[in-house]
Amino acid sequence: MMIEGEIYSWTLMREEVTPKRFLWCAPYIMLLVQIDNGPMVTAMMTDVVSERRESEDEDEEENRFTSDLVCPEIGQRVELVTRKLFELGEERGMIVYGYKAREIIESASQEEIQEIRDQIRVVIDKFYR
Repeated sequence: MMIEGEIYSWTLMREEVTPKRFLWCAPYIMLLVQIDNGPMVTAMMTDVVSERRESEDEDEEENRFTSDLVCPEIGQRVELVTRKLFELGEERGMIVYGYKAREIIESASQEEIQEIRDQIRVVIDKFYR
C-alpha cells in the first residue's frame, strides 16, 4: 500500500543550515507533505533529478562543482518511500532508515512492458550473433 499526499511547502537545505548527520546529502529539499486522509509530515525529497555543472567562480576550488536541483511545486503529488536517512557511527555500523518523498511513478501497462521486453530481445539477439 502506497502512502501518497501533496506538497504543502518546501525549502532547500544548504550545507550552512543542514544538521551534521545529513551533511552527506546536502544540498537537499525538505518537504511538508499533507498525507491523503492523514497528518502533515516532514520528509526529505528523494530520487530528484539534478544537473552537475562546473561553477563559474574559478577561485573556489573546493566548490568547483554545483548541483541544480529540480524544485518541486506546491500541490505536486508525491509518495512516501523507505530510504536511508543516516548512519550511527562507524563502530556501530547501524544504518537508520525512514520515509522520504518522491514524485509518483506511474506503472507501465502490460503492452508497454511487452514492448520493452521485445526491444531487449532484439538487442540481446544482435549482441550474441
